[in-house]
Amino acid sequence: MSIKTKIDYSLVIPCFNEADNLPGLLKRCDKLLKLKKFELILINNGSNDETEKIFKKLKKLKKFRNLKLIDIKKNIGFGSGVMRGLKSSRGKIIGYTHADRQTDPLDFYKCIKKIDLSKNEKLFIKGNRINKSKHGWTYFDIFLTLSQSIFQSIFLFTFMHDIHSQPNIFSKSLIKYKKSYPKDFLIDTYFYYLAKKHNYKINKLDVVFNKKFRGFGSGNNDTFLKNIKGIFQHIIGTFVLIKILMSN
Repeated sequence: MSIKTKIDYSLVIPCFNEADNLPGLLKRCDKLLKLKKFELILINNGSNDETEKIFKKLKKLKKFRNLKLIDIKKNIGFGSGVMRGLKSSRGKIIGYTHADRQTDPLDFYKCIKKIDLSKNEKLFIKGNRINKSKHGWTYFDIFLTLSQSIFQSIFLFTFMHDIHSQPNIFSKSLIKYKKSYPKDFLIDTYFYYLAKKHNYKINKLDVVFNKKFRGFGSGNNDTFLKNIKGIFQHIIGTFVLIKILMSN
């Protein structure tokens, strides 16, 4: 990609042990990769599988002119990978999502087709997961998601809806408010909260998270013990997040 190329939109996707998923991920990004003023930023977030080798092969190809690849040697969290990509982005509208198959990069495509750049200086769009029970969600999964939203709404003193849905898309001006930030999945709450605090226009996009499609990547299995661990991490992480927000 030429340095002089004007970029309007940037999508960041951190990849941790996603070697088996990368070919399919690029295929699903086909429409995005054909856009002239778009860049896809893939982050090798400290993977220990074949992801690094695939990145090296992709770097030698000239097929994807608007694909940027960044290697991080040590994984210190999803949020860290997201922020590394966002800092290197050149779009006016930026965003991020997951690399696993339950999310669809084309949700970002649907959004940017409706965005008027001249009228969205303070824009924030987030996914709103629908039809969960039809797509592999258990009642326990739904309960956990609702509980997270209620818990964080109480402690952050503002309504937080479906926090960890993807994608998260926003005007790049939101980045200027950051000083410190969560290095883990609390990055979702962090940007959502900042957008509300600074009066960004919040829009929701109905999306499908199909858990039936999970299977590639690291940790894509929702065991009971993993969910219990996640609950405690979420509680502790929320209080760490509050400290971060206060420092900002």
